[in-house]
Order: sequence, then structure tokens, then C-alpha cells
Amino acid sequence: MSASDEEKRSCSLSECTARHYGLGYCRKHYRRFKAHGVPRLRTHHLSVAERFWAKVDKKAPGECWEWQAAKDPDGYGRFMVKKNEPVQLAHRVSFEFSCGAIEIGKVLDHLCRNPPCVNPRHLEVVSQRTNMERGDIAWAAMRRTGRCPKGHDLSIDGQLYLRNGRSYRRCQPCHLASHRERNRRYRERRKKTPPDLTDLVAEK
Repeated sequence: MSASDEEKRSCSLSECTARHYGLGYCRKHYRRFKAHGVPRLRTHHLSVAERFWAKVDKKAPGECWEWQAAKDPDGYGRFMVKKNEPVQLAHRVSFEFSCGAIEIGKVLDHLCRNPPCVNPRHLEVVSQRTNMERGDIAWAAMRRTGRCPKGHDLSIDGQLYLRNGRSYRRCQPCHLASHRERNRRYRERRKKTPPDLTDLVAEK
């Protein structure tokens, strides 16, 4: 093959028109062939569902199916459905594959309390408020038990107050104790005698 024919030669793959580099492939497909043994990456031929479930450790129907790929700082799986589109939460994608679209304004609650789990049987469509009330934060625990973290009965010691036009309930004994502690620390700081400025000037 002459030098001019070699320059005109393109990649042997039908969908690629790039210039030939080696072994019948362009530079990109040559490197893929050397690295993986095939010029095309297998993921290019998989559907979205096939790519998704390949990243899930499926077990028995009642057990957690944990996500094995990228996760956010809270442990929830992240999955890119399409290129150049926002990455989605893996458990939401799993639920939509199995049960259909999620109603606008609703969220999914993990009944198993395991963030990496994408088993649709462990997910329930609820409102954001219900999801928060079922959580492990102090506010949710107070609503469930009717007591503050220190055990005070909110039906007796609770107090309603308004903030930003919304009503909130707080424990009055805990609020007063926090206020007294804050005042105590403030008085201690005030008791500390500031350095004598005249002595500092004399030292210089």
C-alpha cells in the first residue's frame, strides 16, 4: 500500500470515519482494542436498563439491593441516564423502571433505612414532610414520641412560636436552660480582664 493510500485509509469500523492508526482502527478504537480486547466498548450496546441493573447487587426479593457504583455523600446511588443530562438518584430510577413515573412533588422513602438500596419493594412514594417525619433527625423524633431529646413531655412543656409565618413547637425547659447557659458563658467572657494597653506600649 502506497503512502498516499495509507493517508486516505480510515478506520475499519463502519460507523467511524477517523484516520487509520493501527491494526485497521483509528487511534481511539486502537487504544480500546489494546486495553479491552474489543474496539467497541460494551456499554455502547446496552440499553439504559441493562446499564443500570449491571451496577446493582441483586439478592432475594425481600432483601436490600445495594448500588455498587457512584454514590453521593449521604450514601445514595447516582446514575447518568443520558449523556449531558443531570445525574439522577439511583433509587428513583429503579422505582420508575419497576413502578412507573413518580408524582410531581413527591419523594421516595426508604422503608429499609438503607440509602444505597434500590429495591423497589423497599421504596414508598410519600410527601417531603412525611419523609422527614420518618427520619432520624431530632425534629422527627420529637413529633413521633411527643418528647424532646432530654425527655420532657411536649404536651406539657412545649411551646408554640412563629417564625417566617410558620408555627413551630419547642421545649420550654430546654430553651430556658440553653438561654441561661448562653448568658453564663457571656458573663465569663466579660469577667476576663483585657490586657493593659499601657504595659503593651511600654514593652514595645
